[in-house]
Amino acid sequence: MKGRFCLWIGTLLLLPIDVPAVAGWQWLNPYPQGNTLRSAYVVDSNTVYAAGHSGTIVKTTDGGTTWNVVSLSPSTINSIFFTNVNTGYAVVEDGLIFRTTSGGSTWIPETTAEPVTLHDIHFPTASVGYACADMGKVMKTTDAGVTWTVESTGTTEPLIAIQFTNANVGYVVSRFGVVLKTTDGGSTWAVESVANPPVPLYDLSFPIDASTGYVCGEMGMVFKTTDGGTTWLRESLPEPLRVNSICFPANTNNGFVCCDAGRIFRTTDGGATWVPVVAPPGAMRPLHEIRFHSNAGWAVGEFGTILKSADCGNTWTLSSRGFSIPVNEIVFPLEASTGYAASMGLILKTTDGGRNWVAETLPIPTPVNSISFPVDNNTGYAVGGMSRWFKTTDGGSSWNSDTFPGGLNDYVSVCFPVDNDTGYAACSRRYIAKTTNGGTSWTVASLPDTEVMINCVYFKTNTSGFLPCIDALFSPTTD
Repeated sequence: MKGRFCLWIGTLLLLPIDVPAVAGWQWLNPYPQGNTLRSAYVVDSNTVYAAGHSGTIVKTTDGGTTWNVVSLSPSTINSIFFTNVNTGYAVVEDGLIFRTTSGGSTWIPETTAEPVTLHDIHFPTASVGYACADMGKVMKTTDAGVTWTVESTGTTEPLIAIQFTNANVGYVVSRFGVVLKTTDGGSTWAVESVANPPVPLYDLSFPIDASTGYVCGEMGMVFKTTDGGTTWLRESLPEPLRVNSICFPANTNNGFVCCDAGRIFRTTDGGATWVPVVAPPGAMRPLHEIRFHSNAGWAVGEFGTILKSADCGNTWTLSSRGFSIPVNEIVFPLEASTGYAASMGLILKTTDGGRNWVAETLPIPTPVNSISFPVDNNTGYAVGGMSRWFKTTDGGSSWNSDTFPGGLNDYVSVCFPVDNDTGYAACSRRYIAKTTNGGTSWTVASLPDTEVMINCVYFKTNTSGFLPCIDALFSPTTD
């Protein structure tokens, strides 16, 4: 199995898929979890929620030092919003709205009037709230989410983001570039022209009142209104990036946007100019939402990325940790603390049970498919592409490398069943290499079936082993 590295206590998940939280299991890499996060809500400087794929919700109450992870639904949570420290709402792609009154300890699903994909939710008051959805739908509640009604907008476009400046006046943007405005609590909506031709829009921010606001979208485009949406002025970023989220935390002058490629830009002059903010090392994945509370800023995105700022967005650090590079195999030779993982051109090592990993660079940067530490944490072997094999005798601090005889092949599996001397390596194309002197020399044999594809090699002893293959399992050998 090969794919992206998502390490849980006790197992390794190796496919680039979203993974729901499972009772009794704990994410180790990435931390606090690896599902993409699409929304964040900052209650105060210490309490933050983020939500995303596989119904994931993460919460911190200590400013990001530790996180609690829960899963509400198999579907993606597109938006999360809290009216106070205990009461919050989450909208899900399958049309459900979840509500908590216990600070996220428990969540209750509330059925809406329309089973459509929900994209965003906003409560201008504790009891009045709105959610926007596909097919031009806007849902409204006046009883804190117990019941919901559908408000007609006059469009069938997918509505992506919504914000109300009070219980009656609000805006919603569509993926096809339309801005709609209501002044009567959603009973009627007027179309506001932003750009011609239309630009896909993804978020909006009206920081103080209904007069001055911003919308953002594709190709680095940001638009500003100062007359309640009657006219819009284009104020774009210096780079043509997709702008996923925009936030003006306290006033109409100081604002932030987050984009693909992990980019954050800020303005201090009401959007007239935008400058990039230096991102921390490793923060290169797309960011989907950026939100603030006072001086505390948070941005969330792909593979569980969480960025934090404690100084009004001047500097940012990673609150999440870990990586999402392809990992092909993992071994813990003796106990649960020290382990190794085979990856792309490097081998990763942990000494704290998988919470932190250090990259051990190989002398030849080739993909590593399999790894074996037969006796202890010091002596190990690895195999990979270009017929390369590697050996360490110092716990991965240094690796020697050479090639198997017989031409360039992709070796997919290695097994030293009993000791550091006798081992086997399997090539995907029917070849098996064997050493009896710890890799000093190798002999190569081939299977009789020239079309077979070997998946791995497994030996229980130095002489008895199996070769699981695609559509075949070769019977044991005893020689």
